[in-house]
Amino acid sequence: MMGIGEAAALGLLGGGLALDRTAFLQTMASRPLVGSTLAGFLLGQPAVGLLTGLLLELLWLLDLPVGASVPPDESLAGVLAAAFAVSVPALWSPEAKAAFGVFAAIPFGLLGRRLDVWVRRSNGELLRRLQDAAAHGDALHLGRLQLVGAFRFFSVGALATVVGALAGTAAIEHVAPRLPPGSPRVFELAEATLPLVGAAALLAGLRSIRSAAVFGGGLLAGTGVGYLRGLLDFEFSRLWRR
Repeated sequence: MMGIGEAAALGLLGGGLALDRTAFLQTMASRPLVGSTLAGFLLGQPAVGLLTGLLLELLWLLDLPVGASVPPDESLAGVLAAAFAVSVPALWSPEAKAAFGVFAAIPFGLLGRRLDVWVRRSNGELLRRLQDAAAHGDALHLGRLQLVGAFRFFSVGALATVVGALAGTAAIEHVAPRLPPGSPRVFELAEATLPLVGAAALLAGLRSIRSAAVFGGGLLAGTGVGYLRGLLDFEFSRLWRR
């Protein structure tokens, strides 16, 4: 079971990413590619975290919290996906761990969206107080109210991360060993399929034919390079055996 220290470290990470997501800086560190990798690093398996983040990034690449749009909380899902992936049995392959973590964390992304909406509405009540402070030239009170709004994002993100990590990993460590023996193979196949699902979702979200053509061309080029590399590795290994 995950320790309190690990959960607290993930909570600080989750709170910081919640700030970066909408309230402060917006450096894109809150994207799953970064958040999952950092969570995996904190838990001692950065490679699993990176692979998990890659899968989630493809699924939610176009879902950005811009303006009034409130997509699923990809930063919360990214951190928890890495935590869930690390908690499955050690004999599972990294691909199976990553796919399992993604599927287990997606509901938390949807829950995080509800929490995000609640925090935004709660901070909306600060608007009148901010306007009063600005009208009276009270710069100190104005700054404090801004910190209150930011702290709400941080505290909700941190608390959701800690609760989700502790409850989720405890449930996974109880359930995963009891899954059928072929389950790791099923999740490995799912891991191979998820990039295609993400690519399809990305193509569907692109608004211009030119962007879709560029993305499709890059996808085909990457597939061709991967196939060529595999072919060369096979030929070199055959020559080496001779």
